Amino acid sequence: MPVTGRFALGLGAFNLAALILIAAGSAKERPAPVVPADALPLSRVAARLEGDTVTRILSIAAEDGAYRVTAIDRSGREVSFAVDAHTARPLL
Repeated sequence: MPVTGRFALGLGAFNLAALILIAAGSAKERPAPVVPADALPLSRVAARLEGDTVTRILSIAAEDGAYRVTAIDRSGREVSFAVDAHTARPLL
């Protein structure tokens, strides 16, 4: 095999190894956020908030034993707040 062919093969192997290391480093697993086992289901949290506190819910996610809600408030602004996982009441 000519020198240039070996060089290209070695460079390709180096690039492949670098990509594998980058992928492994960026794929660190994060533990899934957990809410208590007796927490309200997301559908009930949404039902309690919509119309009462906000006009439209954009997202709800588990966060440190509570739910993080991103929504549109009555004045049309995007807001983000935490709610109790058992009552769906906003946390201060």
